[in-house]
Amino acid sequence: ETVIKGNLKLLVPDCPAFQAHPRGAELLSETLAMLAQVPAKYVSIASVQCGRRLSSEEQPSWPRSLQSKQPVTVSWEISAPVGLASASAVASIMSTAEASYVKTVLDKTMQDLGITDVVADVSSIEMTSDVPLSPSPPSNPLPTLGLNCPVKPSAGIFQTMIPLCQTCAPLRVLEEEKCLYDVTDCQALPPGQICKVKCREPYIALGPPTNGTCAKGNSIIDRMVVWSKPECVCPEPQAQQGYVKTDEVDSLGLSVWGCASGYAGKPVVRCNPTSDCSGVETFLDGCKALVTCAVPLVDNCRYDISACVAVGPGATCELKCKFPLIGGFTVAQCKENNTDPLKELDYYPLSCMLRECPDPSPWPEGYNKTADGHWKCAQGYNGTAINRCELGPTWSVDCGATAKLTGCQKVVNCGMPKVLGIEACTYDMTLCQSTEPGAKCEVHCKDPLEGVATQVGLCSVCLLLCGSVVVGL
Repeated sequence: ETVIKGNLKLLVPDCPAFQAHPRGAELLSETLAMLAQVPAKYVSIASVQCGRRLSSEEQPSWPRSLQSKQPVTVSWEISAPVGLASASAVASIMSTAEASYVKTVLDKTMQDLGITDVVADVSSIEMTSDVPLSPSPPSNPLPTLGLNCPVKPSAGIFQTMIPLCQTCAPLRVLEEEKCLYDVTDCQALPPGQICKVKCREPYIALGPPTNGTCAKGNSIIDRMVVWSKPECVCPEPQAQQGYVKTDEVDSLGLSVWGCASGYAGKPVVRCNPTSDCSGVETFLDGCKALVTCAVPLVDNCRYDISACVAVGPGATCELKCKFPLIGGFTVAQCKENNTDPLKELDYYPLSCMLRECPDPSPWPEGYNKTADGHWKCAQGYNGTAINRCELGPTWSVDCGATAKLTGCQKVVNCGMPKVLGIEACTYDMTLCQSTEPGAKCEVHCKDPLEGVATQVGLCSVCLLLCGSVVVGL
């Protein structure tokens, strides 16, 4: 078993908090494993020691962002059952690692592990071991993440490790956009490189090609290229019915189209590519023929809409109340530039009421009609006659209305007043059992009570006060 030892020096805001972090050891092990390109199980953290916080005077060369941080020394070991040649290659990689590169790997490890509450900068990395360096150490083996990747050791377990840098997957577009964008430049993009995405002919680009980027130091197999879509428009269309080419041109020098006379809408240039992307069919869309408005759905027994058939865009008509209803008329209008055959006329609400309708046949009992056409209560009835027009039972079929007379009640005799309790033994109501309207009856005191008889007029009860009898013992 070969052991390689070393130190990783960090700068953190709070060293004790960094020491106590529950995933600090995991973060450091994974970072060192990625640097050495070995499985994390072969990496161990021997110690994490805090140094004295240095003042800006002691480290004037440090950037201001680092001067307030505290040094941390992480002692690490890499041990694995490998040969001396493989160990020498790892030692060479670790001894030549640049601080900026280690910082990038540390940040990526935090991202992969989902650790977001650690703030650390790398000041240096040191490798101290009795293992000799590789006889031919790679030139610039660990550059900052760019186009080149760290050299992969050539023996032992390290042959199964994935290189730190991977080419991004070929750029693919949606099926419906495959004829729109040219992505041939983005099919095998190395880490850190940029490719160009263009509009495919015969589409016209509204600007320069956009960029696709493969992340620097990409270690994810088949990682997608990050790209933005260029703005591509359809080529110039041919003239067609309903459209007219204006004298104006847009910013690209293309013609501006308008709707021809008798049409309305907003013209738009559209195009459909052929199935094999060998050509494009361009056409105009958005202008529709002007049409008349639809007759509104109304109660045909209540409204007369005979004047509102086939009203053209912008025109008006009169919507009236239908006889025998009264209420005048209102104006209905078809909106300007109407292209919808189902669009109904717009109109202000109209109130139509039934005020005149045929007399009921036969006349209901209790009502008579005067010579001047007014209704009154018949002989033997009392009240105020009211003639009200209402919808007939077959209104929806024949628009029939009917007159309904109300207000007259039959005149009847008054009944005997009701008395309860002791009053039933006091008053004699025999003569008041059935009294005609307007007539009077007498109420007497029952024997042995005495008193003066009192008349009750107009069927209303007026009780008299009867004297009391004193019974001796």
